[in-house]
Amino acid sequence: MAKANSDSIFSLASRMANRMNSNDVSQERVDEIIKSGEQFWTCFDALVNADNNTESQITSWEKFYKKYFSLDMKFDHAIVPQHQSGFDRLILIPQGLSINTAYSTCQEYFKCWKWMEGDIESKMQESERGQTKTATARWFRDLVEADEKTANKSANDLTRENIQGITLLECIVYEIKYFSETGKHLNIKNITLCSGSRWAGDGVPSAGWGGGGFGFSVVWYDAGVRDSGLRSR
Repeated sequence: MAKANSDSIFSLASRMANRMNSNDVSQERVDEIIKSGEQFWTCFDALVNADNNTESQITSWEKFYKKYFSLDMKFDHAIVPQHQSGFDRLILIPQGLSINTAYSTCQEYFKCWKWMEGDIESKMQESERGQTKTATARWFRDLVEADEKTANKSANDLTRENIQGITLLECIVYEIKYFSETGKHLNIKNITLCSGSRWAGDGVPSAGWGGGGFGFSVVWYDAGVRDSGLRSR
């Protein structure tokens, strides 16, 4: 990506100045902003560096899929949604990946447990069985524990609120990615409700780092269950 030229930078600065003038911003307020320390400049840096952050995460995902899945993926043409403040973790799922493959990869690197006999995909709704048809990219909050704002909200509640939560495939891949970066695990105290997915019987898969030596655990709940420790992403 080409570096911004001086004309475009001055054009941006001019638009900011015009916007401030049109809003009758006082000199005192301008002085406060200049002296505000990190709050203003953190927001400003996040805005101007959004593209660089996205590119670096895409590159990281390409290396990840090469190392852990032996996939030569190129996401340079991936349609990545616009970054929103507070949603700083990009999760990329390539075309051709499956839940069973992702779970098997988990088993290669750390202990895993699932509540069902047989493979996971056979218990999923039809649309989530087999390989993904297209690549997907979504932003999530970059948190070890799932979002506290979704605590005590069932999958049905989230659907009514038009909140499309994380899928089971995204959750499994995220677990491996986080482990690859830190050597640690997600969801130590709580469980991620994978409200973007469904079992064939309309239950909702969930995942977390189980106590008692279970390791990374895939379980399920009824779509109407609410609990403070059951949270979507």
